[in-house]
Amino acid sequence: MFRLRKEHLAAFEAYVVNLFLGRVIAHVKAVWPAESAELGDPALGELVRSAVQRGSTLGLSTEHDLVRYVDLTFILTRDFETNPLAGWTRGILADRLLSPRMKLDRLYQRMDDEFTMIEKRKGAKP
Repeated sequence: MFRLRKEHLAAFEAYVVNLFLGRVIAHVKAVWPAESAELGDPALGELVRSAVQRGSTLGLSTEHDLVRYVDLTFILTRDFETNPLAGWTRGILADRLLSPRMKLDRLYQRMDDEFTMIEKRKGAKP
């Protein structure tokens, strides 16, 4: 009789996680080709792995949400959660009344608002 042991389950989990990370890395290379090439495969893999882990810690669990979180590291900065230039993210991430997905949606909405404001300022300058 075949029995699944802890080591079997751990191997399956590692395999599934690696498949997922491979899909995320392929996505990043397709969407951010110049940035990916500049980083190189080892650094890109570590950046993606770190962002996925941070997103998971936040409570994100779907592939779609985790990929969106990884994208934020390319849109904003790799350490946007703590970077002073993206300080506006901390209030959203710390809001205990928001679900993880709502936090992510708010980050994207606020980011869009911030970029719109920057573009308006650029257009208003003589």
